[in-house]
Amino acid sequence: MATLKDIAIEAGVSLATVSRVLNDDPTLNVKEETKHRILEIAEKLEYKTSSARKNQTSALGPQHILALYSYQQDLEINDPYYLAIRHGIETQCEKLGIELTNCYEHSGLPESKNITGILIVGKPSPALREAATALTDNICFIDFHEPGSEYDAVDIDLARISKESIDYFIAQGVTRIGFIGGEDQPGKADIREAAFVEYGRLQQVVSEQDIYRGGFSSSSGYELAKNAGESRLSQRPVCGF
Repeated sequence: MATLKDIAIEAGVSLATVSRVLNDDPTLNVKEETKHRILEIAEKLEYKTSSARKNQTSALGPQHILALYSYQQDLEINDPYYLAIRHGIETQCEKLGIELTNCYEHSGLPESKNITGILIVGKPSPALREAATALTDNICFIDFHEPGSEYDAVDIDLARISKESIDYFIAQGVTRIGFIGGEDQPGKADIREAAFVEYGRLQQVVSEQDIYRGGFSSSSGYELAKNAGESRLSQRPVCGF
């Protein structure tokens, strides 16, 4: 089991600093970069605070999580993003001793009556959502959220990330930024593209000719980037997101 000393050595900081960061000491004055480095190392070494270990060992009875993926499994072959989500769920359940059942769209829900919680990955169809709520009220959405929903959700603020990326490029002196992305629905920009284009135009660094749309697969992204790179130098964006 990892110790505070192990984390301190790898992070290059004192034991006291590691302890105060992991215990979320509000009076600690260190750089955010240092905090992130300590937390990343602690996660990599699978360090747990004493309170976390106590909570884990006092869990109430056996847990059985059902992971419902609102897409077909072959999507993971072409999109490592979704493969990483499943891998993360499986890894954490294994670490915590939680029984896990994976279920993909159209494969049918299991008839097990001992489901204690459900993770729904992606935007579910009305039928899938109804079937899930019939099994349990302990539901958490992953990579999707509904404003005002009664259920918890773990999602990414894609609009904020897009805007911060533009700010970063501008700070580096870039004046022309391209975008390569996919479409959830044909002809309709997703959240990332909409935020990127709107904010980029306000900053006068993004134009329609530098927007490249395709599928969400890695192969599609490669082809779009290749097409952008093959255009004349004067017609290329300086960098891309």
